[in-house]
Amino acid sequence: MIDLILIQDRASGLGLFKYKGSAVYIDPNHEELFQGFLSAFQGIMQELKLGNLIQISTEEHHFIINYELPMENKHAINVIMMFDCEDCVDTLRKKAKEIECEFRNMFGNGTLEIDTSRYDMFRGRLELVLEMDQNSCVEVA
Repeated sequence: MIDLILIQDRASGLGLFKYKGSAVYIDPNHEELFQGFLSAFQGIMQELKLGNLIQISTEEHHFIINYELPMENKHAINVIMMFDCEDCVDTLRKKAKEIECEFRNMFGNGTLEIDTSRYDMFRGRLELVLEMDQNSCVEVA
């Protein structure tokens, strides 16, 4: 089961969109802290030249981080999914790619907005993506 989906600006770590499943284990007061931690950890991995952070796992949950565009791209976003271990990591990694594709299709490749209320309308599209078969998103040029 998907517990949480976060979409963030990859360069700044700014949270753009949040989707909570029926069982969320992160206290709402700590969501920004969690996003900041992942962004900082990702930056440390890159600074140490250890590669890009793509997954963190605990005994009870997996956190996958998907990004298709390089950090230098001003349109780069992270799609972070938290889910319990009963779900398939590979399947949800592909679903995260679908989510990123749909987000970029909906909002274009323009500069990401600091006023994140604009991204609230993505909720309906996200729910459709979660129901779709994999590999159904075609990137709009």
